[in-house]
This record gives sequence, C-alpha cells and structure tokens, in this order.
Amino acid sequence: MTAVHDKTEIPDVVAGMAKPGDLVLTMGAGDVTDLGPRILDRLSK
Repeated sequence: MTAVHDKTEIPDVVAGMAKPGDLVLTMGAGDVTDLGPRILDRLSK
C-alpha cells in the first residue's frame, strides 16, 4: 500500500499498481469524484 499526499500523483500511482482485470474504486468526500476520469485517462495510456 502506498500513501499519497499529493492528489495530482494519484493517477500515476494507481496506474502503476493496477493490472488488467482489476477493479479500481475511489472513496472519499468532496472532490474525490474528480479522480475517476483522471485515473481512467492515465490507465488508457
């Protein structure tokens, strides 16, 4: 598990951890919903 304190780094961290077939969930409050599209964009590269 990796602790990430700068949310701009989260898509890169998730992309480095996720493998084909994995399910990635984001949970939180506030602007956590902004992460989904950014993570998907990073995973598609």
